[in-house]
Amino acid sequence: MNAMDQVIVLMKSVHQHMAMEDRLDRHQIRYKTVVKPRSLGSDCGTALQVAPADIERIRKLSDDSGLTIFGVFVRENDGWKPMVP
Repeated sequence: MNAMDQVIVLMKSVHQHMAMEDRLDRHQIRYKTVVKPRSLGSDCGTALQVAPADIERIRKLSDDSGLTIFGVFVRENDGWKPMVP
């Protein structure tokens, strides 16, 4: 399992998820769209798997674009824990 499998970003909605995908593509930030883990809440049913090293760039893109990140989570043992900035 690589490091990208360990961190996911949840957006507030499907619309915002799609807008973030567009921004990530334009800024050449690697990601993978995955099904949101059931244990995590959000109105969006998908999540963005990203590399931990890209989190700050993604947060800045979100802020600059007016998009809302619901949460950033890291996989620990059997679940997902919020990633503290």
